[in-house]
Amino acid sequence: MNLSTEARLKLYKRRDVRLLLNWTINGHEQLKPFWNGKGYSFPELSKLLDRSDVAPLLDELASNGLYERYIVDSEPACPECGSSSHVHYRYECSFCQSRSLRKGVLIEHYGCGYIDFSEKFSRNGDLICPKCSGKLKLIGTDYRRIENLFRCLNCGKDFSIPNLLGRCRVCNVGFSPENAGIRPIYGYKFNEQMRSEVTANCIIEAPLTSLLREKGYEVETLKALKGSSGIEHLFDIVATEDGKHIVFAIASGTAEIGSEFVVSYFAKIFDVAPHRSVLIALPKLAEEARKLAGLYGLEVVEGESLEEVLKRLRPRFREIKPGVLQREGLEKHTLPEVAAPLIPQIGVLNEGSKPFSDRPPTPLPKKAAVENVRREFHELRESFRRKLIPGEEYVSQAKRLLAKLPRGVKEE
Repeated sequence: MNLSTEARLKLYKRRDVRLLLNWTINGHEQLKPFWNGKGYSFPELSKLLDRSDVAPLLDELASNGLYERYIVDSEPACPECGSSSHVHYRYECSFCQSRSLRKGVLIEHYGCGYIDFSEKFSRNGDLICPKCSGKLKLIGTDYRRIENLFRCLNCGKDFSIPNLLGRCRVCNVGFSPENAGIRPIYGYKFNEQMRSEVTANCIIEAPLTSLLREKGYEVETLKALKGSSGIEHLFDIVATEDGKHIVFAIASGTAEIGSEFVVSYFAKIFDVAPHRSVLIALPKLAEEARKLAGLYGLEVVEGESLEEVLKRLRPRFREIKPGVLQREGLEKHTLPEVAAPLIPQIGVLNEGSKPFSDRPPTPLPKKAAVENVRREFHELRESFRRKLIPGEEYVSQAKRLLAKLPRGVKEE
């Protein structure tokens, strides 16, 4: 288990993290801050978690791969302490640096050259020059207006662009805009690649582990098991009794679960060979994925909700018999003979066929051949994980590898 996985496992045990992630994956996958007049905040999250500042928690989860940050705005910040909420700006004269400034519309009288603010010319509804008392009638002929001009009340000079000076109220440092820092304002988008893990650990984990413990199993979450290849594979939940493992993989999404997950899951259990394995799909497998699961002989539980999944799981742990497992919602297929010793109890037998324990043993192919298939499966998974091949090619090559395994009974 890598460090990031260990860190996430600790996070999942925290109440605030579970609340936030549960709320997120139920229709709030994109979290955007709102301006409240004083600063940016997440009002819905603050109410949910009963805390005013949730950004540090979101940053913590983003650093562990659960969210992706994106910039929605940026604010000037103090170059000394980094504060943005305590920075204020002031105008100053471009000539004498005085802050005693006035801004307005100036009028220039062409007749005598007098320039002053427009209110100085206003008299009983007319424009009268304060210097020569001449009446200004036509703009462009008698006078012109100069918009948005600053006048320094200290040195008397006029200018259109004043100096801008920032100052931090925390450390009292003054700075120009070019020397200011910048503080990005982040929104957060849920990392969909983590949906199954979050569902397993923040929604399904508690009731499922409780059910398994009631049956006498020792239960661990996000447990890594080493396969025959020497590679460690991570499972969402591992239940153990008398040294035998039941592994659970949980696939969750906003839409149907595709074939890539099924192929990846089969490769893991092919290598690890647990006593029993269960694939939980929320809301359900896509049609192609369901057919592929049937081809592999995988035990699958589908459900639109947590309650539906648990309802279908409970009877399986009461009625399960060695050698024969039941699956709901899948057509029945015969597990390839070679996979039976490698992946005990994960298939559904065709009607009329005998459990593996009652059949005469089928000799395994040469060890080298099996190891070659296992190695190729591992290399294929790594290529897909590193995005070196597309999903369609991944599924196609996985089917090709499965076809290399000799079958004692033809699939119907």
